[in-house]
Amino acid sequence: MDYRRAPWALLAPACLTLSSCQLSVPIRIEQLPDGRISIQTVDDEDDPACIESLDISDGREVGASVLWEISLPPDAEKAGKCVSEIIYPTIPPGYHGEKPAIPFEKGRKYVVAAQGAGFYTVEEFVRR
Repeated sequence: MDYRRAPWALLAPACLTLSSCQLSVPIRIEQLPDGRISIQTVDDEDDPACIESLDISDGREVGASVLWEISLPPDAEKAGKCVSEIIYPTIPPGYHGEKPAIPFEKGRKYVVAAQGAGFYTVEEFVRR
């Protein structure tokens, strides 16, 4: 094989073994009129990516602790319980919460980390 013509052949085995090769799926973060926060994957309108776990942390501090965290048990995606939109502070059916929801402060920056099959995405938002 001529590796000059197929450089991906050298990188593909590395990406299969490294978690850092996960894709980034765009997420939309929107504050709803009632104050709740909508977090939604927007990669494909017909079949949006499923969010398996999500956490929100304080965006003002480097290495801040997680304020709210939810996740889906490993076998739940197969049962059709996985969702592409999570509305804070509601925990979707089938998910479980690691920390109770707290009110967000107006004007404060927060960091959202969403993870699903093959992707990990981090976005920031400021509570209005």
